Amino acid sequence: MQEIVLKIKDNSKKEFLLTLLKQFSFVDISYREIGGAKNNKTSLSDIYGIWKDKDVSLDNIRKKAWREENS
Repeated sequence: MQEIVLKIKDNSKKEFLLTLLKQFSFVDISYREIGGAKNNKTSLSDIYGIWKDKDVSLDNIRKKAWREENS
């Protein structure tokens, strides 16, 4: 089986396309919502201070990156 994803640019044509595709016995239609941000209850203040006790600076990040890349 093969899956093909169709993105409908004009939402007013969706019903026409679905009606057409339903006429073919070899096509199974399933629905999946895309896009939009997830309704997450995490706010920016929840992650405040996560680097509090860490030695994080641009120099340290660069040193670690170059050390791993050149190893």
